[in-house]
Amino acid sequence: TTFNWTNSNTLIGIGANGVGNIPSWVPLNNTAANIVGTITVTPVVTTNGVSCSGAPITFTITILPAPKAMCKNFTLNLDASGNGTLNPNDINNGSVGGTLTISRSLFNCGNIGANNVTLTVTDVCGQTNTCVAVVTVADNLPPIMSCPLGVVEALAPGECTKAVAFNPPTAKDNCELGFTPAVITT
Repeated sequence: TTFNWTNSNTLIGIGANGVGNIPSWVPLNNTAANIVGTITVTPVVTTNGVSCSGAPITFTITILPAPKAMCKNFTLNLDASGNGTLNPNDINNGSVGGTLTISRSLFNCGNIGANNVTLTVTDVCGQTNTCVAVVTVADNLPPIMSCPLGVVEALAPGECTKAVAFNPPTAKDNCELGFTPAVITT
């Protein structure tokens, strides 16, 4: 008995046809779409010069895209509480082949500036591919300042100096604000 086989799509990684065993191969799909091929195997028995073909068996092979991570940089603005959450799609730039995960998603005031975040694409077979995006954490919310009312203090005749008391200004910000009240003397 011999086996004749045909392949409908050589992009799956093996030839168009052959006789005997189908060769082993390592499928690779570097496209963004599935590659599908149909292999039909027909047994042929030859006795005394007479060949008889058996019923063909058909196999459909689907090769999923290999995971390929493609990143883009992203600016993450902190909220009024000084926190920000990054989602995988924020740094994804058209990755294919699986599920997206990121190395870090939560940021706060201590992360202001450039931060490297790894995007990983994992396929159903556990194969992975990664890329690194720069996530710039920004605090674009202005602080809220409150200044005391103006104080007018007149010097009495013969006075050269006078102590003035006033409430210091206050400031609130989603990220810590270094504030040092000043002392004014006249």
